[in-house]
Amino acid sequence: MRNRYRRALYGLAATVAVTTTLGLTAAGMATASVQSAKPDITPACTYGQYCSDPLFNVQFGLQYFQSNESGSLNPGAPISLSWANDNNPGEDWRVTLQSTVYDLYHLGFVSSAIYLHYRTHFAFEVMWTPYGVETNLCRGLARNNAYQGEEVTLQPCGEFPRTLWIVGNNYFPADHVAHGASADLSTYYGGNQIITADSINPSVPYLLTAGGGLFGGDPFAPLQVDQQSADDGVLNPSQAWCTASVAYPYNSPPFESPSPSTSITPPTVGPPTYTANDPCFPHIDISVDTHVAG
Repeated sequence: MRNRYRRALYGLAATVAVTTTLGLTAAGMATASVQSAKPDITPACTYGQYCSDPLFNVQFGLQYFQSNESGSLNPGAPISLSWANDNNPGEDWRVTLQSTVYDLYHLGFVSSAIYLHYRTHFAFEVMWTPYGVETNLCRGLARNNAYQGEEVTLQPCGEFPRTLWIVGNNYFPADHVAHGASADLSTYYGGNQIITADSINPSVPYLLTAGGGLFGGDPFAPLQVDQQSADDGVLNPSQAWCTASVAYPYNSPPFESPSPSTSITPPTVGPPTYTANDPCFPHIDISVDTHVAG
């Protein structure tokens, strides 16, 4: 029965994921300095905008993206941050919308506590797709009911709720007092919570956390989940996340065949430019009916 419902949810995801996956086609959300933004890391992921925009942590900034650095295709492989690199297939991921928390609860996939707090939110899966190739391995947890400091690893997709994630509130990375009333805040970006749906008591939710812990400083440490931590209402930056747009120094393939009468100018080359999306994640408005899914 659960498998039948899961297949039904995959059918729903196939119809809506094209337009609502996190950071999918965020070229329109990028800042004005980015032209020809592409939601990918490796060039192979460019085809059909197959991959989602890279995910980075507010504490460590745009130079580090979510990655399967080991390249392992085995469940249990750790997920971490690594240097932003458009030749690293470990940084290729695709985010797909599964359903609303409301429907997932009534189908028996998430707890009543998750339903109570996030019933009007969507839940997503994040599959590792090196060079745009599906692996059926998603970012997740190894067992049901998350615990403090649990390592985030690759898990078989569809293992609900362990592979389900919810995008929470947007937090400014530092409060206005710290910056000062006259500070120029245009160079700062906010960050969102990324909440695991694998919990039975999310009054203080378990969030995706970088750095090796709430007060860790190692950007290459495996990602983990920790209960939300805030100081004077400001979310711990190791738990704040944003997506980036990737811009290349050319707007079209530079190696077009010239006509005999035209001169050839050298192609523009150089590394890609990464810019934080604003907002970090697309906002999706939904209304929850009183019907029970299924």
